[in-house]
Amino acid sequence: MTFLPPRWRIGLALFVAIATVRLSLVLYMATPLPFYDEWPQLIDGIARPMLTQTLRPGAMLLATHNEHVLAPTRLLEWGLLRANDLQFDNTLACALNQVLRAALAALLIVLALPLFPRRSRWFVCAATAFVAIPYDWENIGMGFANSYFLLAGFSILAIVAATRVRRLVSGTIGLVAFALLADVSMGSGFFAAAIAVAIMAMRWRTGDLRTSATLVFAAALIACGITGAALTWRATGGASIGALQVLQIVLVLCLWIPTGILGYRCLGARTLGRFDLALLGVSLWGLAEILAILALRPEFRLWLPISRYMEILGIGAFANLGCLMRVADTVPSLRGFTRWALPAFAGAIVLGAPFATHWFEWRAGNLAAQAQRVERYIRQGDTTALTTAPATELPFPSSEYLRAELDAADVRYILGDVYGMRPRPAPLTAFWRGFGADLRAWRFAIWPAMALLAWGLLPPSWRRRRCATIPG
Repeated sequence: MTFLPPRWRIGLALFVAIATVRLSLVLYMATPLPFYDEWPQLIDGIARPMLTQTLRPGAMLLATHNEHVLAPTRLLEWGLLRANDLQFDNTLACALNQVLRAALAALLIVLALPLFPRRSRWFVCAATAFVAIPYDWENIGMGFANSYFLLAGFSILAIVAATRVRRLVSGTIGLVAFALLADVSMGSGFFAAAIAVAIMAMRWRTGDLRTSATLVFAAALIACGITGAALTWRATGGASIGALQVLQIVLVLCLWIPTGILGYRCLGARTLGRFDLALLGVSLWGLAEILAILALRPEFRLWLPISRYMEILGIGAFANLGCLMRVADTVPSLRGFTRWALPAFAGAIVLGAPFATHWFEWRAGNLAAQAQRVERYIRQGDTTALTTAPATELPFPSSEYLRAELDAADVRYILGDVYGMRPRPAPLTAFWRGFGADLRAWRFAIWPAMALLAWGLLPPSWRRRRCATIPG
């Protein structure tokens, strides 16, 4: 791997380490069964129409779930069903999700390294710990739950592209592609287009971008934002702000003061570095997403284990911390504080690992109990397995709906050989079962081997890493 620059060798090492850990978590937790939203959205909405050849791909991809389109999520599930002979296997989707998530995490960590030039090791340790520890315990065993990290990936790519593009044609194509993909990943995807327009305006004000290019880029992004809002924003009931939500919003705004300071400095600067713009844009995007969650999800609490939002919370927190460290470069009184900010943040992430592990084990136990009850119903016809089950041991809240699904012949065919009527598993499922069995059998050899491989990909010295210099 000597042909790779040191910075990208770090990224490859991180991908190997993170993917190994996350795939092990999937093997421990996930079951082949659909979970909650996957029954109506994937089994009834995609798999059954595919079986009867009545599926309309365009309508399927743009169908809304609550206020979200989730087109990339549906596309991945659709592709897996086609590749797996129409057998639904949630564990395959979960494994694919974790590989994609590990790749995205490694990419974002490498791209963010120049923003932490004095504390790069602590940043890598903190970010890798956050990604590897199952703080998103709720989503590891559900293939349909990849929308937040897909939204984050496309949104950040759109924001970073807005800080760099210059060529009219290629730049417009790239911006539109990333912005539209963010739009159809989740309902709040249009935030990325709005922030990218603001970045374009700041670049034009400092003379970094020509007026004609600014107008073209901004018009394309505004069109993407309007399209995303019109297509996806159908929140039922709208925002309902209570006293507790106001308290949480005030708390978040106070925590985001470093981003406000950096934004104020950027507004008054005559020249702007693309790193500052990217850092500011990502932090503002994280803030906007968190405020939207607080406004539209009254049950959300910043201090409770509602983990499907952890991707957004983590990225926003790291970007805001980066803003603090960037501000401290020109404010001597803050340098002593920021010297310990990243180590303290890394320590807090590690100290929270037992908390994340507890809820991960709780969800894993529930999923295992659900699989046992469904297998009892399918193999033994035991109706009490579903009718007397507690809510946490049902893969769908309504036992009546679940029984109707499991009694349908086409659903039993889609569910495969263990929970359905197929005589043998589909090819991908058979391969994944064999791979999982090998991984479990050889885990005491595979884990050290992956750790050694990751370590071998690291550069001999961090001093050789050529990170871009952040403009003053």
